[in-house]
Amino acid sequence: NKLFATLIIGIVNVLTALLFLWLVDKVKRKKLLFFSTLGMLICQILLAVSFNIQLDIFEITKIISMIGYVFFFALGLG
Repeated sequence: NKLFATLIIGIVNVLTALLFLWLVDKVKRKKLLFFSTLGMLICQILLAVSFNIQLDIFEITKIISMIGYVFFFALGLG
């Protein structure tokens, strides 16, 4: 369901922003940015592969990789 996926992505974005406020004091910003960028890269590769392979199992992989991308973006660059 598209509406449910949009809702989940919004919730992940808000919760990750709150997590970032706590993590930025514990972890150095440079490490957090590196980890965030690496996670975004992995999610983008997974999303590209899931769009190129047309199997039913990759439908949920598309949503998970998009949620992961939003999580990692909000964790460091966002």
